[in-house]
Amino acid sequence: MKIKSLIKQCNPRVASANALITGVALLSPCALLAEEPEVTDAEAAANWIELSIGGVDVSGNDAAFQKRHSSNGDFMGGIKSFRFEQLTDDGTFLLEGHALFGLEDYKIDLRYDKDDVGFVRFGYKEFRTWYDGSGGYAGPGVAPAEAWFPIYDDELSLDRGELWFEAGLRMPDTPEWTLGYRHLWRKGQKDSTRWGRYTRGNVPTFYDLDETQDIITLDFLHTMGNTDLGIGLSFQNIEYDNTRNSSPGAGNPDPTRDHKVTNNEKYDTDIFNAHISTETRFNDRMMLSFGYSFTSLDTDFSGFRTTIDATGALRPDQNHAYSTMMGTADSTMSVLNSTFWWKPNDCLVIVPSIRAEFYEQDSLAGHLGGRRNRPLGLEDITDRSSDELTKLTEQIEARYTGIDNILIYGRAIFTQAESDLNRSSHVIESDNGIIDEIIDSTRVSDSDVDEQKYVVGANWYACKGLTFAGQYYYRNREQDFNHMVTEDADAQLLQHNTETHDFNLRVTWRAASNLTFVTRYDYQQTEIENQAWVGTIPVISGESTKHIFSESVTWSPTSWMYVQGSFHYIESETETDTDNQVGAQVLDWTNDYWIASLNAGFAIDDRTQLQVGYSYYDADNYVNNSAVGTPYGTQATDHSVTLRLTRQLTDSMTWNLGYGYFKGKDNAYAGLNDYEAHVVSTGLRMTF
Repeated sequence: MKIKSLIKQCNPRVASANALITGVALLSPCALLAEEPEVTDAEAAANWIELSIGGVDVSGNDAAFQKRHSSNGDFMGGIKSFRFEQLTDDGTFLLEGHALFGLEDYKIDLRYDKDDVGFVRFGYKEFRTWYDGSGGYAGPGVAPAEAWFPIYDDELSLDRGELWFEAGLRMPDTPEWTLGYRHLWRKGQKDSTRWGRYTRGNVPTFYDLDETQDIITLDFLHTMGNTDLGIGLSFQNIEYDNTRNSSPGAGNPDPTRDHKVTNNEKYDTDIFNAHISTETRFNDRMMLSFGYSFTSLDTDFSGFRTTIDATGALRPDQNHAYSTMMGTADSTMSVLNSTFWWKPNDCLVIVPSIRAEFYEQDSLAGHLGGRRNRPLGLEDITDRSSDELTKLTEQIEARYTGIDNILIYGRAIFTQAESDLNRSSHVIESDNGIIDEIIDSTRVSDSDVDEQKYVVGANWYACKGLTFAGQYYYRNREQDFNHMVTEDADAQLLQHNTETHDFNLRVTWRAASNLTFVTRYDYQQTEIENQAWVGTIPVISGESTKHIFSESVTWSPTSWMYVQGSFHYIESETETDTDNQVGAQVLDWTNDYWIASLNAGFAIDDRTQLQVGYSYYDADNYVNNSAVGTPYGTQATDHSVTLRLTRQLTDSMTWNLGYGYFKGKDNAYAGLNDYEAHVVSTGLRMTF
C-alpha cells in the first residue's frame, strides 16, 4: 500500500483525507509488508528507512495460500524500504533498496551521476515466487489415489534474480555512450500444467529449473543536425539445465510398476545482435524513422529421459526412456522497419509504417534410447530440419481531433508471411544388437499466412465530468499449408484460420465533486477453423466468447473519509467440436468468475489514519471428466479482510500496524486445497 504523508494545511482533516484517498487498499499479505511507499513532493528531498516485521498463521493447505498470496506463510521482516541521497558540488549519489527476510525479497540500487560527465550504476535484486504443485484432483476411487497431494511436496518456490552494472558518458556536444552488463538467474521448482503418463495412470509433474543469462550491451547515440543516430551491439549467453519430473509415490502392490520419470533438457545459446536506427525531423509536421537489426543464434542442446521404479532400478524399457539426446541449431534473423509521421494540419495525424523480417534456421538432433516394453531394444534417431520465413507487415494509423471534444482514431495492419520447412528423419531399431528395421521419412512443406487487423475508436468528452471511450477491432488470420513431400502416416494440417471480433466501451462520470463512477464493458469472440489432411471441408474446431463487465465507484462523503468499491464479472465460454464425439475427453468449458472489493479510509485526526479493505472472488467452472480424461476448471471462493492503522508520532517518524484475514476454498480439490490465514505486521518509518 502506498500512503502519502500528510501535507499541513489550514484544515488538517482535509489534508488527511487527501492523503488517504491516494492510498490503495491492502488486499494481500505481501502488501502489508513488501510494497515500497510512494515518494511525495513533501518528501522529494528526504531520506528515510522503514522497518517492518510480521508473521502469518495458516491452517489448511500451506501451498495454496503461498501461491495465492505470494507469501511464505511464516515469519517475515526486515527493511521495507531505504533511500539515501547525497548532493555533492558536481554530482548526486543515490542509494535505494529493501531487504525482507522470509519473503526473500532483496534489492539494492546504487547510482552516481557526475554533472556534464556521465553516470555509473550498480544494482542487485532477488525475489521468490511460490507455487502449488498439487496438479489436480481425480476424485474418489480414481487411480492412483483420491488426491495427488501424497505424490510429492506441493510447496514449491522459485527464486529469480538479477545483478547489473551500467556506465554512461554524457558530456556536452559529444556522442552518448552506454555500456551495460546484466546477469540474470532463475532457480528452484514450480508446478507444470503438463501431466506425465505411467503404468498406474496420469500424474501431475513439476519443474526443477536452473537457468542463467549473461548480457553485455554497448549503445551509441548522437545527434547530427536534425537527425538522431543510434547504434547498438549486444551479446547474450543463455544456459538452461532443467528437468520435468513425475513421481507417483508409494502404495502400489507391485513396486516394480511404481515409476519415477525424469526428463532433462540442457541448452547453451549464444546470441549476437547489432542494430542501427535513425530519426529525422524535417519540420514540425514531418518525421521519418528507420531501423535495422541483425541477430544470430547458436544453440547446443542435450538431455536424457530416465525411468526408475520403486526399487531404484533403471527401467530403459518403459516410456521410451533414452540415455542421450544431443543436437545443435543455428539461426539468423534480419528486421527492417520504417515509420513516417505526418501532420498535414492541426487536426490530423497520419502514421504509415512498414516492417520486414527474414529468418533462417538449420538444426540437427538425435538420441539413443529404449523402446517401450522391449528391455533389449534400442532406437537410434537422427533428425535434420531447415526452416525459412519471410514476413512483411504494413500499417497505417490516423488520429483526428477536428470535432470539438472528440478524438477519433483508426489503425489498419496487413501481414503476409511465407515459410518453408524441410525435415528428414532416420530411425534404426534394433533388438539385442541386431538391426531389425530402418525407417526413413521426409517432409517438405510450405506455409502462407495472410492476416488483417482493423481498429477504430473514439473518445468523447461529452461535458465536464463525463467521458465516453469506445473501441472495436477485427482480426482475420488465414494460414494454408502445402505438403509437397510427406512420408508421415499421421494426418497433417492443411488450413488454420482464426477470426476475432473485439469491442469495449468505457464511461467515466464524475456525478459530483466527491463521487466518481467508471464503467467498462468488453466483448470478444474468436472462431478457430481447421482443415486436416483427410477431407476437403474446413471444420470449426473452436469458438470462444467473452463478456467482461466492471464498475468502480469512488466516494468521499466528508473531508475525513473516502470509500472505493469495484465489481468485475467475466463470462467466458469455449465451444469445441470434440464434445460431440463418443468418449470425448475435451468438453465445452467455461471460465466465468467475478470479483468485488470495498475499501475505505478514515482520518481519525491530523496524525492518525485507518484503512479497511475487503475483497471477494468466486468461480464455479469445475468439470469432473475423470471417467475419460483429466478433470479441469475450478470451483473456488476467496475472501480477504485487511486493516491498517497509521500514526505519525513525530514530524520524522511514522508507525503502522496491519492485520489481514484470508480464506480460500476450492471445491474442485474436495477441500484439500482450502486454507485460512491470519497476518499481523507492524512497521516504523523514519526520515532523516
